[in-house]
Amino acid sequence: MKLIACPKNEEIAYLQDAIYEGIGKTDKPEALRFTEKIIDTIQPGADLSMVWPRFALQLLSASDSPIYESLQQNSVKDAADVVASLYREWVATGIKPTKDLWDAAGVAGDGDAAWAAARAARAAGDARVAALAAWDAAWSARAAAAAAGDTAWDAAWLWMRDLLLRLISESPILASESKNGD
Repeated sequence: MKLIACPKNEEIAYLQDAIYEGIGKTDKPEALRFTEKIIDTIQPGADLSMVWPRFALQLLSASDSPIYESLQQNSVKDAADVVASLYREWVATGIKPTKDLWDAAGVAGDGDAAWAAARAARAAGDARVAALAAWDAAWSARAAAAAAGDTAWDAAWLWMRDLLLRLISESPILASESKNGD
């Protein structure tokens, strides 16, 4: 899948690609519709800078997130909470936390148990890791509901699709780049 053109926002392009691939494993027509929807949803002049931190925060903390239950396990909860607090701060202030804070969050917790949260922390500095975080979420959901088969896998990708589209549509339009040219 070719990544969509998304100036100044690699995270959205990588998330779009990961979600497209995830949905496309079981529903190729829906994956193609998603690509059309995302292109239609991005408005000229939209400030997409807060889409990734808002996406990550929802993925880590929303009770309906596909990984929420997995993140409530004692071995991961502390690390996930630290990472979520950094994204919460970023969303609230619009200021990305420092590299030192992300590095500290990446080692919070105990070894392998904190791996998913550490990857989310590293995603703040690497757009490709944002896509890996989406894959981690889908795999966590699938593993947590293995008895349900592909249903959990599909639901995780659709949840992330809907979240990404909603966050893009809620992005403010910069006054100097509005559709009307005002």
